[in-house]
Amino acid sequence: MALWIPPPSFSRSIARASRDRPFPVVEALFGKVAARELLTALDLPIPGDFEALGSIADLRPVHIDRPRVLKPESGSNNRGFVALEPLGSGRWRDVVHDDILTFDDVREYLARALVTHRLTDRWVAEELLRSPRGGIADDVKVLTFRGEIGATFIRTNSPKLFRWFDADWAPLESGLVRHTIGHQILPPPNSADFDRLAVEISRALPVPFVRVDFLASDRGPVVGELTPFPGWAHDLSPDLDERLGLLYERAETVLVRAGMDWGSLVDDERLRPFLPTRAVSG
Repeated sequence: MALWIPPPSFSRSIARASRDRPFPVVEALFGKVAARELLTALDLPIPGDFEALGSIADLRPVHIDRPRVLKPESGSNNRGFVALEPLGSGRWRDVVHDDILTFDDVREYLARALVTHRLTDRWVAEELLRSPRGGIADDVKVLTFRGEIGATFIRTNSPKLFRWFDADWAPLESGLVRHTIGHQILPPPNSADFDRLAVEISRALPVPFVRVDFLASDRGPVVGELTPFPGWAHDLSPDLDERLGLLYERAETVLVRAGMDWGSLVDDERLRPFLPTRAVSG
């Protein structure tokens, strides 16, 4: 009897990697502070006005006296995210929902997010980036596999809509029913800039997969976060799951064949502080 080998699966690969954490360098991707340090080392465009705030109890009005985003230090998919614009007289506008909030409202919003999304009570603030159209910047999330792009999706934040694209920016069916498709969403005119930066980041990191999360700002692509374990992977269509799974396995094979020699895989000296000691010395 022939041995049945299951087809490649992105969802299975992500589930295994999330459980086992087999790649030491992937730990540098977790948390917004650590990722920011890594992106800074690579001289990549990142949001300015960054500040680690501590807990909700540490938040003060002075922290949001200019347009800023508050979000949890660890988290994904914009859980707990709030974009605020000061209006004066102790009021702020929630830019995404167009609500007017007091300072107590802001703290209550964050407290609810802690419970709803099971977040850790550690928060950061950064500048509120605008889109070329004047509203809040859209998210452009590029799925990369050791320098190869598998797919990209754009998420508009107001209203919250999604559209997926393949590596050539042709529209793609993802199978994610939770994503409301915005058929009017088009690739950004500077899509090549997003691709170039995503590939640069992916090649620099010795992990088989990383999603590079950009903000499509009025000053071009800005790297917001690095996401190694997307939570929706198990909901992809079978076709896309297999296609991305093949890219994952191909990238993983390169790492395995290299004998996990981190030093040989990373040729950018700026990343040396993020590597395990064994790789630096070897």
